[in-house]
Order: sequence, then structure tokens, then C-alpha cells
Amino acid sequence: MSFIDRAAVAEVAASLTDIHKRALAELCSDYGRGPRHLSSNLGISLSDAREILSFFKSEGICAFGSLWNEDDGLCSGRGYWLDRFGLAVREEVLPEFAA
Repeated sequence: MSFIDRAAVAEVAASLTDIHKRALAELCSDYGRGPRHLSSNLGISLSDAREILSFFKSEGICAFGSLWNEDDGLCSGRGYWLDRFGLAVREEVLPEFAA
């Protein structure tokens, strides 16, 4: 298990806006979400949702890749999910998600 730099978590957490925090609450670590999910759930434009996800990926908050159906093993699309660093950032800014 790798070390999570708490100072880096705090730095990224401090840079987040309210809409970033709302978007963090929409993402999870075990199922990929896409910009359409954020757009519809947060009431923002699709381009804003893409920008938020791109920002999250650039800050190391989330990963992006293929999503695989566990029942048949087929690729069912692509999406974003929170990685360990992203989960730590979410816990920092949204205490209700703390373990």
C-alpha cells in the first residue's frame, strides 16, 4: 500500500470550488462515471462537467479507463472513478464520506 501525502491532499482540497466538491460527492471508487452523469445530477453543462473531470484527472483525484461488466466480462464503456488520493481528498472536504 502506497503512502498518501496528507499535505498534498490538503493543498488540492483547499483549491476546490463548491462545484468541485459537489462533483466529488457524485464519484465513487468502484464504478466509473462520465460527464453526462455529472451534468445531469449537478445541473451543469456537459462542457463544464468535462472540464471538472479533466481537472480531477490532472490533479490525480480520479482515474479514467475502460469499464468492464462483471457478469459477462465485456467492455461496457469508459468512465472516471476516484483513486486512493481522490478518496482522501473527498474525505478532507466532505467529512460525511470519511471512513
